[in-house]
Amino acid sequence: MSIEELGVLVGVDGSACGDQALDWAASDAAARRTGLAVMTVSDLPRIADVPLSADVMVAAMDEARRTAGAGAARARQLTPGVVVEARVTSGNPAGELLRMAVGVDEVVVGSRGHGGFAALMLGSVAGHVAAHAHCPVVVVRGHAAAGGRVVVGADGSERGEAALEYAFAYADRHGLPVHALSVYAPPMVPGPSSLAPALPYSGTEMTPIRDTVARRTAETVEHWSAKFPNVRATWAVDKGSPARLLVQASEHTSLLVVGSHGHGELAGMVLGSVSQAAVRHAHCPVAVVH
Repeated sequence: MSIEELGVLVGVDGSACGDQALDWAASDAAARRTGLAVMTVSDLPRIADVPLSADVMVAAMDEARRTAGAGAARARQLTPGVVVEARVTSGNPAGELLRMAVGVDEVVVGSRGHGGFAALMLGSVAGHVAAHAHCPVVVVRGHAAAGGRVVVGADGSERGEAALEYAFAYADRHGLPVHALSVYAPPMVPGPSSLAPALPYSGTEMTPIRDTVARRTAETVEHWSAKFPNVRATWAVDKGSPARLLVQASEHTSLLVVGSHGHGELAGMVLGSVSQAAVRHAHCPVAVVH
């Protein structure tokens, strides 16, 4: 069976974070009623300082097969009805995950690891995959609150709409509520001279901006609620830093969903700002939607 037919791809390396990612991926594959590909990448040739013998290379691949096989066995035990296949390759972990991810529904990685994913910490494998995949990427970190809500950043952009669709679909298949959060930053008034610092608008002047954001957010949530009538949805509008407020909202949450790019009130929602801050600091797993 091809990885595209399996649907969900998870990277494992035998670490505790890898196991956490595997458990999350198996649960979602079961809820999606799709299969799961458990992938281990041997990156020994890439990190070695000296040429490696054939015996060492064979041993490294054997260890990768054992890791992938153990992960697949764990997934089968957790979700007996899910088709699970182990996959092993060698090379750059991020590059191999991206190569194998073409056509899948989502990719799942842990926030850091060891072994075959020696560099699996944000800024390397997880960050690179989240930035460049053409499908949703879930970085499993923190603690997913059992029965908690799904928090999604809503900004009215195309990626923001994709994030909302993912959030509602995930909530629907897992029986969870959705909370959409729109954040607007106060525009700055130029100072009296080129050397004077800019100052934020007053609260009164911000009211029309907040009203516009609130109206748009309500309409967007109503649109997705109509498509997913079994999902209980709420929304809120706040002023301040999108990254800080989304990270705060991730406490006691099952999943935080952000778009890979955005505009408007979440003007910084690109990897390197809001999305990266979320996958670095959120208190729960984070889905980055492309």
